[in-house]
Amino acid sequence: MAIIHISLQAKGGVGKSFLALMLSMFYRHIERPVKIFDTDPANATLFGFSALNAEKFEIMKKDDIDKRLFDRLFSQILSATDDVIIDVGANAFIPLCSYIISNNLITMLTQEGHQVIIHASIVGGQNLKHTVNGFDALCSQFPESTGFVIWLNPFWGEIEFEGKSFEKLKVYEKHKSRIRSIIKIPEWDASLHGRDLAAMLEKQKTFDEALASEDFSIFERQRLNIIKNEMFQTIETAQIV
Repeated sequence: MAIIHISLQAKGGVGKSFLALMLSMFYRHIERPVKIFDTDPANATLFGFSALNAEKFEIMKKDDIDKRLFDRLFSQILSATDDVIIDVGANAFIPLCSYIISNNLITMLTQEGHQVIIHASIVGGQNLKHTVNGFDALCSQFPESTGFVIWLNPFWGEIEFEGKSFEKLKVYEKHKSRIRSIIKIPEWDASLHGRDLAAMLEKQKTFDEALASEDFSIFERQRLNIIKNEMFQTIETAQIV
């Protein structure tokens, strides 16, 4: 019935919300209905973009995360007819994974006819090992019916270990049957395209809003349009929507 996209990664600050944002904007671009939930208790990124109409789902009770509150969230998802995007903050990662596993939630969702896709960010630099291990752990914990989409984000450095690309690593060979697609985020000029993209995200504007805004110069809008086209083409090619 619906595709349930869940952005999950144990390590914080590795572009997890960025990939959820790009996917959400792509859905709006192709005018396909989607329900967006932001469950990050510390930094509700998607909720801040008013054009996305994301719902901020409160999972905090007093000063702690109450796993029973996930019942209300997933009761909506179980009955969904439109696709769903869920952004999960690093603080909610362990409670949500525990909830999903202890309730056999993936099985419940698939029995209702839904597809479940976990989106995992893999980054370069010092967090490469952390994000690779996080993906490995997710594959080990979630049932075989769970699909995975890997987002390779080169923002923090080249994604390789001892001269091997992600596709040459043992973790890829181990889980490649579960990987629906690999999305390689393009590398843009950090001083030009990168700064323009950062400014757009800081202003909490979608691509369409930024391209129609006088807050950005004609050159900045041109670069943002290049980023939009390249990013959306990459997502479209992945055939996950």
